[in-house]
This record gives sequence, C-alpha cells and structure tokens, in this order.
Amino acid sequence: TDLFLGNALIDFYAKCGSLEDSRLCFDSIPDKNIVCWNALLWGYANRDDPVCLSLFLQMLEMGFRPTEYTLSTALRSCCATELQQLHSLIVRMGYEDNEYVLSSLMRSYAKNQLMNNALLLLDWSSGTSSVVPLNIVAGIYSRSG
Repeated sequence: TDLFLGNALIDFYAKCGSLEDSRLCFDSIPDKNIVCWNALLWGYANRDDPVCLSLFLQMLEMGFRPTEYTLSTALRSCCATELQQLHSLIVRMGYEDNEYVLSSLMRSYAKNQLMNNALLLLDWSSGTSSVVPLNIVAGIYSRSG
C-alpha cells in the first residue's frame, strides 16, 4: 500500500543520508504512523541533528505514543537538559524497565558526561537478571580511559 511504500522510502532515504528526500516523503504521507516517525527520527539522530528532538516533540503533540525504538532514537540527539526531561517522560510512560530504553539512556548520559546518572541507572537496574547495563558501563569506561 501507499503507507508501506512511503515508510520504505523514508527509511531508504534516511539510511542513504538524504534527509531532504526522506522529509519530502514523510511530509507527503497524510496518515502517518509510528513507523514513519521512527524512520525519519533515525535519519536525523544518525546525523546528531537537533531537529530529531524537535520532530520527536511534534510527534508527541500529534498524539503518537513512542515505542522503545522511538525513545532510544530520540535519546541519541539529546543534550544534558533535554536528556533529563526525556528520562522523566520515559518514567511517566512506564518504559524505565525496558532494557533497550535503559541501555540507550545509560549511553546518552555517558555521552553527555553525566556518568553519575549512568551509574545510578546501573545501580537501579541491578535487581534485573540482565548483564546488558553492566556491559554498557564497562564499555563506556573502556572508551573513556
């Protein structure tokens, strides 16, 4: 269908680095779904473009509920202040236990030099059976020396 093709084109152009074409396809779809938003957000986040967060906020205003993928993508383009606000949204939406979102949140805190926050998340997640958060912190420390 048109929506399926539109989503595929948005994703294709975003992955090829042609955000202008990706945005044109996105804007031409009258009844967007979360897949459209995710593909476009990924393209901007992949460039560390602050437009990603603006689009994310626009998506929320239009009533779309983000998925764990949407949140993880938006986290990639946050500065420290925005990151803490997005963390609050993640908690309010009930995604704080999602391993994928938690991992992205820890990476984003580390990227923004907020290691104490990343370590607090590690401590908070210690009740889970997953080793992913611990591996993320170990990786962060190994890269930062």
